[in-house]
Amino acid sequence: MAGSVEPRPRRRSRTLLVLAGLAVAAAVAGTACGSGGGVDTSKYVEPKGPPVKVLAFKAKNFKFTPDQVSAPSGILELEVTSTEATHDLAIHDVDGFLVPKVSQGQTASKKVELEAGTYHFYCTIPGHEAAGMKGTLVVG
Repeated sequence: MAGSVEPRPRRRSRTLLVLAGLAVAAAVAGTACGSGGGVDTSKYVEPKGPPVKVLAFKAKNFKFTPDQVSAPSGILELEVTSTEATHDLAIHDVDGFLVPKVSQGQTASKKVELEAGTYHFYCTIPGHEAAGMKGTLVVG
């Protein structure tokens, strides 16, 4: 057949397949980081000794109650009870600290030693912090 043309490869299908593969790889990588949206908890060492204060938080979509807290410096225990869905609690600039994920009706806690300053806490579940699930902890 003179003049016949070979069919061109379907570039769009290949592109979509590659993009789908990248999306799957990104999702797997995100879940491999541990229980909290990119917080590497592997090197965190929880302080020993009793807390100077226990801070109790209720977590629901998309809010912590309370979201403004003050506490003395020293060892603090942060306790999170989920009243709706699954949540956790991390503190910006406190490497590795994460109160693990809790589902509705569950409670988890973790101790952290903090010096005087202002700290910002948040839920690491993707999209939760952006939706307003965050707060401020003033330590003095």
